[in-house]
Amino acid sequence: MQSDSLAAARRELERANAELEARVEARTRDLEVLLGERDEFLSMLSHELRNPLAPIESAIEVIRRTVPEHSPAAAASHIVTRQVRNLSVILNDLLDADRTVRGMFSIDPVPVELAAVIKDAVDVIGPAVAQNGQTLATDGLDRFATIAGDRVRLNQVLINLLNNATTYAPRGGHIYVSMAVAEGEVRVCVSDDGPGVPEALRDRIFSLFVQGPRDLDRSQGGFGIGLAVARQIVERHGGSLTLERAQSGRWSRFVMTLACTLDAPAVWPAINRAAARSQTVSRRILVVDDEPDVVSALLSLLEMEGHEVRAAYDGETALEIAKTFEPEVVFADIGMPRIDGYELARRLRNLRATASSMIVAVSGYGTKAERERSDQAGFDAHLVKPVAPPALLCLIDKASGEERAD
Repeated sequence: MQSDSLAAARRELERANAELEARVEARTRDLEVLLGERDEFLSMLSHELRNPLAPIESAIEVIRRTVPEHSPAAAASHIVTRQVRNLSVILNDLLDADRTVRGMFSIDPVPVELAAVIKDAVDVIGPAVAQNGQTLATDGLDRFATIAGDRVRLNQVLINLLNNATTYAPRGGHIYVSMAVAEGEVRVCVSDDGPGVPEALRDRIFSLFVQGPRDLDRSQGGFGIGLAVARQIVERHGGSLTLERAQSGRWSRFVMTLACTLDAPAVWPAINRAAARSQTVSRRILVVDDEPDVVSALLSLLEMEGHEVRAAYDGETALEIAKTFEPEVVFADIGMPRIDGYELARRLRNLRATASSMIVAVSGYGTKAERERSDQAGFDAHLVKPVAPPALLCLIDKASGEERAD
């Protein structure tokens, strides 16, 4: 009798375990579907938010080149350029936050002169500092500190730190940026004379969505994402990002530490586009995008550079143009109707006229998976909108008629 009871209890336990396992498996499948839908939504959101910024960036470059250098219009064009890049950083933080904090992102390490990256970030944050009546002082940026790093990602880190400083420093306050090199390491310190991080938040300030207290009248936004993203980027470079006490005793000094050498990086010097324009080699360029504003702005910029340009608003038209125009460079969007950019790249590679052309994806889609898919489709490069005009022009300068190495 006792054995029958034990057998019945065992069967009931097995049934309960089977039901529990089935429920767990069903819930896991539901979560996988939800995560897939979320990732698809974020990818589409990225595309739709970045797309409008692309023609703004190109159009403002056209305006800048057609007005006197020190005119009000030129000054306004610089403001728009800086703010477009600020928006791009904000978009990157928002859209990449989950992947970045979980370490699901890649870096492209090349020799980078860190002082130059710091100077670029200081230039970007300059208008916000001026608007707040603040002053920004730098120290040590005349020294070489070459690191193996991703310049775009490091710029993202520094802009986040400087945005944080100008947000929390008082009106008329001071921001300090210093770089010191010793024993194979470079330390970059960003601090301000604001209230600092409260003691209660000190241990959590690098966590996602954590922010310090804000006054209701502060107009500059913040999502509590930047510092979490910044720390992950720095750690992926093999360094550290920490919060230290400033001389005032407040927790208001952020310190980035990275391994470095004291050698100047072997990079090309900056190009003076105005001086070099007369030496630009004219290329045949095909621009493919279903957004008329993107095409129009990029067309004007490339023609100003002396290139012969054709435009297509869909993949089918692009293929027909390519057969007779034989473009040396193709800039193509990915999210297009009927024939998307991936299929277009594959077909262009199979055409005699474009088999060895430089084919570049210029897209609002920019995840690692999308970049890998671009490479597999036959693209030579994948640029995420909005692309700074110098980056486009630099790629054109590198274009050649040599066979593509697969």
